[in-house]
Amino acid sequence: MMPRTLFALLVVIVVVNGKDPCICTAEYDPWCGEEGGTYSNLCWLKCAGDEIEGHDTCENIEECLKAYPEPPSENEVCAEYGITFDSIEEMECHNLSFVHDGECDGEASTTDQ
Repeated sequence: MMPRTLFALLVVIVVVNGKDPCICTAEYDPWCGEEGGTYSNLCWLKCAGDEIEGHDTCENIEECLKAYPEPPSENEVCAEYGITFDSIEEMECHNLSFVHDGECDGEASTTDQ
């Protein structure tokens, strides 16, 4: 008899501060929030009401930033999610995609927010 493999997608429903319930998967795709916490995926970050800092663990982002002199360059760049960074190097440490040179003008990216 062949072994059977069951695949299950764990879905968790959480109610936060009386808000609508969050339904997030258990997928691990780390995101760092502006409040300094690492979330297992973007859904959990949004569910917590935090804002995006970067697409990696907060620890990895901090380590990457330490590798660059202050400031790495002085050319602001706009990244996905409408986040402005002081330099392309800073944006790269946050693992976000380039949108255009200069400050973001409140525009949202085409990426799921």
